[in-house]
Amino acid sequence: MRRPAKGAAPRRAAVLPAAAAAAFLIAVAPAASFAEGGEAAGPAFTLGGTVSQRSSLSASLSDGADFPEASLGYSGLTVLETTLRAASGPARAEASLEATVASGAAAGAGPEPAVSASVRTLYASLRGGVFKASLGRQVLNFGKGALYSPVDLFAAAEYSPLAISRRGTDALRLTAALGPLALAEAVAAPKADPAQGVYALRAAGYLAGLADASLVGAWNGAEKAWMAGGDAKVDLPFASVYAEALFAFPSGGGPEPRAAVGFDASLGDLVLAAEYFYDSSPAAGTATGAHNLYASLAYGLSDYAKLAASASVDLEAGTGSGGLLASLEVEQGAFLGLSATLARTGASTTAAAGLSLELRF
Repeated sequence: MRRPAKGAAPRRAAVLPAAAAAAFLIAVAPAASFAEGGEAAGPAFTLGGTVSQRSSLSASLSDGADFPEASLGYSGLTVLETTLRAASGPARAEASLEATVASGAAAGAGPEPAVSASVRTLYASLRGGVFKASLGRQVLNFGKGALYSPVDLFAAAEYSPLAISRRGTDALRLTAALGPLALAEAVAAPKADPAQGVYALRAAGYLAGLADASLVGAWNGAEKAWMAGGDAKVDLPFASVYAEALFAFPSGGGPEPRAAVGFDASLGDLVLAAEYFYDSSPAAGTATGAHNLYASLAYGLSDYAKLAASASVDLEAGTGSGGLLASLEVEQGAFLGLSATLARTGASTTAAAGLSLELRF
């Protein structure tokens, strides 16, 4: 995360969006009402979110010219995430905001903390009959994969060893239900230059009573490529198996395939998942290469304690990261966590151990 420059003006620029968002939420929160059975007589609002504090100590080992170089570091991260949802008849709206204060290694070089704020989602939708339209920053998740999803053209997953998240995309989405188990949709996600946007058509449904499947066709203006692909997921008694494939046809070039296969299984209190991802033309500067693997597991030790682990690896480059998290609900909505992570990037290896506290409201 980039540290803001010294001085009052950069700090105000980072704080103002968070202050405006907080003022908006405080203004509407007193009007919140919750329906208990049946629809509310008027607009209904729900407000929720999390406040978390994560502190960690890390040790890094870098490949030097003559001998390895070691370093120690501390990171502190305070995050506020809040989501406001409103509903009135066929209309819906959502605003999801995030504010972060980072210190130590998480803030980059220098003693000052880094303050940032972002709008994760901000959209409104309207339903009429079989049709639904939504406009604004929204999470558009086309694929089936938890981390690797070739047909997920809009909402690329953000991976850390302890969590996977997706940020919203500024888009217009039009959906038409073709039956109880099928739909067709069109999505336009333009950029400042509309020619650089992504425009897609998708059809999805339950195929022959066996598979949840979809077909996607799109134009990616940034890559100047037509794209076509599909995905399918089959539910078995104790597991689900899925596959995705996408072919990009760039101007003046041949097809560039991307594919993923994966599964998730539930065995009592143990949940397992794994994915393999192939990309014939991996983009420079990304964490994935031609051959990639992701795996995760979660185990419920009790009603209040949970153990989770995950890892993501570029099999060709030998880089990646993984983590282990043990969490305990010490009070209702309050979670204490202990974590350990290991990351290999380029010529350095970093191990970290941390303590976290999360409050949900």
